Amino acid sequence: MNCSASTVFGDIDAGKLHASLTLFSEASYDEFLLETMFDLWFDGLLDDDTMTRIRSMQRQVA
Repeated sequence: MNCSASTVFGDIDAGKLHASLTLFSEASYDEFLLETMFDLWFDGLLDDDTMTRIRSMQRQVA
């Protein structure tokens, strides 16, 4: 049984979930539930586009 985020939520909403989880993970520290969701649904990887936007915003503030 394939229980990927895309299977459960559809591709568009899985992308939104991935981006949201990435944003929340950057705002929190060592959150077990977030780590578990990344591991189960996104191969433990953060969303690259979201990380690029976060880094860009950090450079603008600095």
